Parts: sequence; structure tokens; C-alpha cells
Amino acid sequence: SLSRDFAVQPLGKEGGLTKLSLLPRNPEPGLVEAFVWVDENTAMLTKVLILDFYGNENQMIFHDLKINPDLKDALFVFEPPKDVEVFDNFKDYIKEEKLAD
Repeated sequence: SLSRDFAVQPLGKEGGLTKLSLLPRNPEPGLVEAFVWVDENTAMLTKVLILDFYGNENQMIFHDLKINPDLKDALFVFEPPKDVEVFDNFKDYIKEEKLAD
């Protein structure tokens, strides 16, 4: 959960959006701190800024979001080329989630 993985600090309003600081409880080089901007009317994220150990920033801005659009299942089929090795990190994540509960 968000509060289990991050220390969440409200930073007030910015541009009519609620800004939050997220400090990971277990920092890693790829994520030292994150900021998220939330539209309180829709409870949707509108922007995410991620800071890494090296001082790099990655910003994502979301717009024209559609909630529960009608999408065909075929859009979510992943077929890697035959000569590619695939690592499924999701299995490890599920194991960690069960241990944390």
C-alpha cells in the first residue's frame, strides 16, 4: 500500500491540485523521492515527478484520461520474440506482498 511503502507528506495546493511528497521507506538509487499532483475532484493523478540518487528527474504528465474505456483484450497480449529471455518480477513482488501481510 502507499502508506506502507512511502512516507506521505502533504505539500498544499499547486495550480489547483493537491501536491504530495512520497519518500520511500526503503530508498533505492532509482527512486529517492517522488512528488505527485492529484485532482481532488476526480482523485486522479495529473503529474508525477521522480527523483533518483543521481539527481535526475523524470516527469510524467497525464491528460485526456478516460476511466474504464472499452478496450479489446488483444491490446494486452505480450508475445516476445523467440530469442528473448523474459524475467517475470511480478511473481517475486506477489511473494513479498504476502510476507508483508
